[in-house]
Amino acid sequence: MFALVLHAEAFQGMARYAEALAQLDRAIEIDPANAFALSLRGKLHRLTERYADSLHDLDRSIELSPDDTFALNERALSRHRAGRYEDAVSDLDRVIEIWPDDSWAHYEMALVLRALGRPGHERFLSRAAELLAAESDEDGQDTVSVAHVGNRFLVQFAMGHRSEQSALFEEFLRICSTRGEIDELLADLSALLDALPSEGDRALPFVHRLREARTSVSPTAY
Repeated sequence: MFALVLHAEAFQGMARYAEALAQLDRAIEIDPANAFALSLRGKLHRLTERYADSLHDLDRSIELSPDDTFALNERALSRHRAGRYEDAVSDLDRVIEIWPDDSWAHYEMALVLRALGRPGHERFLSRAAELLAAESDEDGQDTVSVAHVGNRFLVQFAMGHRSEQSALFEEFLRICSTRGEIDELLADLSALLDALPSEGDRALPFVHRLREARTSVSPTAY
């Protein structure tokens, strides 16, 4: 069963989503109470814009493992994309209660509060930037992950820091190696524009370059 989940993660990295889904379907058929497999399938549904299916799986995962911050963050993302902003705030509040230094939860909270027109989004965005900078210092330049660089790009874009966002975007393109990594950043950028629709024109060049980069990555690379 563990091998099925590993294979699913590999297929997702290659953006072979139907094959990833088949692996997770089989894993959950074997063990319907596997919270991690359910959360991964919820993420996969989100990436393919099947938000109702995503929320169904993530609800089940969180029932089994209520304090799993990965599942809570994923459900907040799917609730955000489904327009359920108040519910997303509830999930993000819980994540930050469990793990006060979760940079992604602070970033996502900033977006949701902005979408709701509520005050406080600047504070959460600034805290996300601080936490990500601290993670960079702790990990060191040689070990920084693609996801981390992508997250820093998103935060700097949301803050309107043009030189920083451009440098981080170039770094992302330099180190990313799979279509799945690119798809995740495209999905996250789309979610950002839900909250900041006026920034669509500024985001367009990044979207075009990500789509171009996607075509140059081997579909079997992982």
